[in-house]
Amino acid sequence: MTGIHRRRLHQALADTQDADMVLGARVTAVEPGTPGRERARVTWESADGVHNAQADLVVAADEIRSITRSALFPNALRYSGFSCWRAAITDTTVDDRFAMTWGPNAEFGALRISADEVYWYGYVAMPSGRVITDEVRAVREYFAAWAPDVQALTETTDEVIRHDVWVLDRPLPRYTVGRVVLIGDAAHPMLPTLGQGANSALEDAVTVGLVLSAGGDLAAGLQRYEEERYRRTRRLVSRSAQMGRMGAEVGPRGQVLRNALLRITPPRAALRNGTRIFEWMPPRSFGA
Repeated sequence: MTGIHRRRLHQALADTQDADMVLGARVTAVEPGTPGRERARVTWESADGVHNAQADLVVAADEIRSITRSALFPNALRYSGFSCWRAAITDTTVDDRFAMTWGPNAEFGALRISADEVYWYGYVAMPSGRVITDEVRAVREYFAAWAPDVQALTETTDEVIRHDVWVLDRPLPRYTVGRVVLIGDAAHPMLPTLGQGANSALEDAVTVGLVLSAGGDLAAGLQRYEEERYRRTRRLVSRSAQMGRMGAEVGPRGQVLRNALLRITPPRAALRNGTRIFEWMPPRSFGA
């Protein structure tokens, strides 16, 4: 598994695009239009006022609280019961493997993102909206009795962020309406237990790019996008939830049984079953 700092990824994507970018904008309304007929219409607010524009295609990547999704598919969010600390720190001791540690009602994972940086997350059960005045102290205290490598990472952390983890109350029936296509958390938010939220959004974006580059009938292209992405992302959402039930959601008593079952599982079979879902290649042909 390969890791990259999100800030560097954003910069790399910004450096390669040749479109006009409007930063600090907040979408307030979307009208999807109809392929072959009326164009989509988007309304947004920025520092210089309210704006409207028409578009042949709207790619909605406006995160889990997507205004676009709410306009097209009224759907409630549901709190997962867990909150997630995250940090990127300077470190040269952790190896290149993705390491995950399970504890009672929590998990901790770490992945190298450069030669001298490591990203880690701590996914723990807690009520929604909890206010913590000193997040760094809280995360150190929470993981103080965990494995030494976990403690070492939290003890060398000086800055941390935390977000409550939300998911959709029910899956969307589809990801496209008219000339609008939803990608990433706007379409299929998932638990962080597989580490595939950002990855699946990038897969979505590549597939949308193939739709645009193929030309031809837009409606047919969006239908192909649905065929390529809906089933895979539903599997990722489901597998992430399964991993949560097997890992972070297990309490002290359940850990004994879970650990016993893992000990008798052949390592090769467990590795293959756990990594197969990460295998993805973009479609070779995307003609309409």
